[in-house]
Amino acid sequence: MEPTSWDGEGKPLIVVNTPYNGEDASIGNGSMVAILVPGRETVDSLHTLALKLGGTDDGPPGPRGDTFYGAYIRDLDGNKLNFNC
Repeated sequence: MEPTSWDGEGKPLIVVNTPYNGEDASIGNGSMVAILVPGRETVDSLHTLALKLGGTDDGPPGPRGDTFYGAYIRDLDGNKLNFNC
């Protein structure tokens, strides 16, 4: 399935796609909440806080490509969250 998205500059983004790993969609596989934050320090702080609160690391803070900086965690229910700038 090719990704389909609806977005606008400065507005929420919705993407409908198959899970990256090719397996069936389930909690935290094929779904993710991505939160745009003001900068790298905020990404780093939120990732650290999420881990302190019991989340698990699913991708440490860092650059991904030339213009994206982000971090990924799983919450206590296994849902995937992304903080990015």
